[in-house]
Amino acid sequence: MQDEREIEILEKRALELARISQEDPRRETSIDAVAFVLGGREFALGLEYVREVRPFSGVTPLPAVPRFVMGIAAIRGEVISVVDVSELLGVTQPPLTADAGLIVLQDKGSAMTFALVVNGILGVVKIDPEELLTLSASYDYKESRIVQGVTASGMVFLDGRALLNEPSLKL
Repeated sequence: MQDEREIEILEKRALELARISQEDPRRETSIDAVAFVLGGREFALGLEYVREVRPFSGVTPLPAVPRFVMGIAAIRGEVISVVDVSELLGVTQPPLTADAGLIVLQDKGSAMTFALVVNGILGVVKIDPEELLTLSASYDYKESRIVQGVTASGMVFLDGRALLNEPSLKL
């Protein structure tokens, strides 16, 4: 008799838990993203295109490259271009401090890899694509095709694939 009662309670709990997970579609649709600061604004990039995040420890400058290329850095034995996308995003890059970081982006479908230099790493956040707002006139981005939307708090969610394939970032 006791075993039947325990089974009944466990089945009831399982049904309640299944109902709760079905009621929260955000759990399935949210995107994990790395949040960062660039030029005083908050941005985020989906982790799908982020290979790693690390502190900025300097770059080796290169001659005769476009001005968005800060130089190269050896990361885990691989030489990677380090780029400054502040101009592309319409923000002014202040001088880098000890809080600066590198976000290494990689498109698994192509060989494109480069690192973004940012003013600071905020951490990993969840972005619900259904809650993203479209760009408004208050956001002045030269290349809006790399922006997927803006959160209610004002964080700009970037399209990692579009950024990796941005023609103006090709050497």
